[in-house]
Amino acid sequence: MKVFQLLSEQGVSLIRSYLQGAEFIDGRKAAVGKAVRKKKNTQLMVTEPAMRNIVPLLNKRFAAHNDINAYAQPKKLVSPRISSYREGDHYDWHVDMATMDGQRTDLSYTIFLNEKKDYEGGDLQMNYGNHVASAKGSVGQVLIYPTAVQHRVTEVTSGERLVVVGWIRSFIKTNEHRNLLYQMAIQLAKLQGNPDVEQELDELQACYQGLLRAFSE
Repeated sequence: MKVFQLLSEQGVSLIRSYLQGAEFIDGRKAAVGKAVRKKKNTQLMVTEPAMRNIVPLLNKRFAAHNDINAYAQPKKLVSPRISSYREGDHYDWHVDMATMDGQRTDLSYTIFLNEKKDYEGGDLQMNYGNHVASAKGSVGQVLIYPTAVQHRVTEVTSGERLVVVGWIRSFIKTNEHRNLLYQMAIQLAKLQGNPDVEQELDELQACYQGLLRAFSE
């Protein structure tokens, strides 16, 4: 799980302006199988007119974010939607589907469109087996985590939790390979601009590109 600042306050305000008058539907209509009984929220699906403006904005922001690209190696953003959780809403423990809209889902993401103080409850929790991680991002932050991780949104007890949720089809299929490449990218960035290791840096860059080529689809 990683958190990045994806949107400025102006970017969030722009997205929220597109939501004025948009028609949210019962989130259970987008659920499959047992998830129908676990989910209580409302959603604005990717097919709605408001999303015609929001999706290109998200694509642009993700593409321009170097740290996210190093971490997630995104090939495509899959099926983004807006989710609203009001008092009593929640989404119990579940694992997201492995494919959506004909695309493999490698990573899931949540973009927070309002401040933590705007609602109580509504924590995003992830079950890693030996521990449960809990997160509530600040406005404009995106939280990215492996889609195969079991997770839930705890009950909102007051206010509204407004988020963009979606999935990433990555050029790199496995979490292990993505994490390895990300750690290498971090170390390479630390060496940039140091003339004492210029030759070594060139060699490491060649290794990084070789691994990227070997791991990519």
